Amino acid sequence: MRDGYEKRGNAEDELIQRAAVKLGRELLSGLAESFGTDECDMAQLLLHEGVSSVERAASLAWRELKRMEAEGALEGEPESYVADDRFIELITQLPCRKAVETLHAARRSERARDKVKLYVRNARLPRTIARTAPVSGARDYARMGSAQFARLRDEYRRSAMNGKKHKL
Repeated sequence: MRDGYEKRGNAEDELIQRAAVKLGRELLSGLAESFGTDECDMAQLLLHEGVSSVERAASLAWRELKRMEAEGALEGEPESYVADDRFIELITQLPCRKAVETLHAARRSERARDKVKLYVRNARLPRTIARTAPVSGARDYARMGSAQFARLRDEYRRSAMNGKKHKL
């Protein structure tokens, strides 16, 4: 009877062990996803003793920024993101990739807003008079050269032969 209990106890221990490993992997996977990194990096950072959680998070964010730079997903150097206060605030609330995407969207929004402001500011400028004033069609025959006058006379004669009437 003792042997049956040991067999069942070992089976239960093995079942508990497998469940713990599975649960641990799921937790590690979720944690890695929330930090925007892979499970291996997350496990290494969790096992380093004597390192604060802020240093771990900063290290993960820096690694992810370097990966994104290699992929061409950044709009500049990783240092520029670290220097941006908005990014630092976002990185405390979101995974690194989501923080970068949010920052890019904010920057695009700012550029669009600046373009609208420029358009509105330029719309208030006065229009040039030449664009709004009617153009005078009167010709200055006194200052016209003889060759130019002869071309104009020939043009009027041709159009008159086609039935068009002109007022001088």
